[in-house]
Amino acid sequence: MQVNEAFPFDQTRLQTDVVPGEGAALPGQCLLVLGAGPKAIAIAAKRHVLAKRGYKVPRLVIVDSKGVVAHWSGGFGFTDGRQLLGTRPEKDVGYPYASTSWGDDDENQEIAGEMFLLSWHSYLVHMGKYLDWVDRGRTRPTHREWSCYLQWVASRIEFDVVLAEVRTIVLSEDGKRWQLVCRSTVDDATLTVEGDGLVITGPGTPITIEGQPANHSRVMDGGSFWLHVEEFARLRVTVSTPLHIGVIGTGETAAAIVIALLSECKEKAFIEVVSPNGVLYSRDEGFEENRLFSDPDGKLARLRGGHKHELSWLRMNERDRREFLRRTDRGVFSVYAMEEVNRAENVRSVMGTARRMQV
Repeated sequence: MQVNEAFPFDQTRLQTDVVPGEGAALPGQCLLVLGAGPKAIAIAAKRHVLAKRGYKVPRLVIVDSKGVVAHWSGGFGFTDGRQLLGTRPEKDVGYPYASTSWGDDDENQEIAGEMFLLSWHSYLVHMGKYLDWVDRGRTRPTHREWSCYLQWVASRIEFDVVLAEVRTIVLSEDGKRWQLVCRSTVDDATLTVEGDGLVITGPGTPITIEGQPANHSRVMDGGSFWLHVEEFARLRVTVSTPLHIGVIGTGETAAAIVIALLSECKEKAFIEVVSPNGVLYSRDEGFEENRLFSDPDGKLARLRGGHKHELSWLRMNERDRREFLRRTDRGVFSVYAMEEVNRAENVRSVMGTARRMQV
């Protein structure tokens, strides 16, 4: 197959009628993925490896308005590309390389080995950067560097992307298939993409609050902020009194914005982070928490020995799952971001929930 997308390749190569990939496909089965970010690339990579091994796989249709990992590059918002990756790069598209679902141990190891050819390490070796990365202490890549890795993976597995903005998600008349009603970002045409399964990824549209203006030079969201970062650097040298800046939310996007403001504004800004708890929590990187992500049901521990944690994702109720994700992924700053914030004397947290904005 072929990667047909707008960034960074030639946009004219787009085809909106997505064709099946190489290898045997499950008759009539199609998996839709909304968003062409890391999760979509990981799914496409595993599909590619399984098809290569002779397994029957569904068709894969990825829908994204900008293209493959476009937002991670720094050119389309949500990051300037210079921020550091919040997690270790070893947790790449094939992590944890411990398949248990494909027959005997030999077959599982073969699949893990094929996936490792698409790993962060393999990318660095291919680019001639592995030695440098190790000697520098296995540093975390920037978002732009991470996007280059994901683009490299995409170029090696090849797949089709529908460049379109999803407007409506509905079920077919018989209630058995998903239908995505989209607007093409190439020619503005309306098209419908249909499939049997649906995976929704990415941050989605930033949430707005009552009174928030649609267009205001001093009101930005997690996506648009990065398109105006340089304006804060200019303000720093023109204002006579410190800027008073509020950041609503405490997730990794908010953390990256705070770090960028500290970098651009220096001491010429006073930053308040508004959150329901009034506390900035750091991402928990403890062994138990990490292992629950790597081995959510304890299957690896049962089959291969080693640590077996008490928690099991499958046995957790929805409330406990949400609380776990809130403390380990959503609503937390990375350890690196917290180190930067802790050194700053012009950042404080405020307890509250933003209900209305008046400009």
